[in-house]
Amino acid sequence: MEEPEFVAELTGAGERRIELLRALRAVTGLSLWHGRLLLDDLPAPVRDGNLRDLDVAVARLRAAGGRVTVRCRACGRVAPDDGRLLDPGTCAVAAPGCFSCPASSEPPQRPWEETGSA
Repeated sequence: MEEPEFVAELTGAGERRIELLRALRAVTGLSLWHGRLLLDDLPAPVRDGNLRDLDVAVARLRAAGGRVTVRCRACGRVAPDDGRLLDPGTCAVAAPGCFSCPASSEPPQRPWEETGSA
C-alpha cells in the first residue's frame, strides 16, 4: 500500500518572524522577500510529501516559532502533533474499495525507530 500524501501548512508566525523567515527559506527554498509575502498571507501550504519527509521541515518551522498543521491530502483531517496515527474513519474522498482513511494505516517501520540495541 502506498503511503498517503500530507501537506504541512504554516498557520501562524509567532513573534520571532526573522527566525521563521530563515527556517522557511531553508525548508522551501523561497527568497526572503517571497517568504515575507507568504507570512503576510497565512495560512499557507509550505511543503507536501509523506510524514517521514515532513518530520524535519515541521520540526524546524516549529523550533523557529511557527505554528504548523499537517493535513492528510486524501481526507483533509489534521495529523496529531505527537506522531500518533489519525483516528480510523471513512475518508471523505475515499477511492473505490477504500473503507478507511489511508492516513489511519500503520506507516512502514522507520529504521531509526527500531527497538533493540544499536
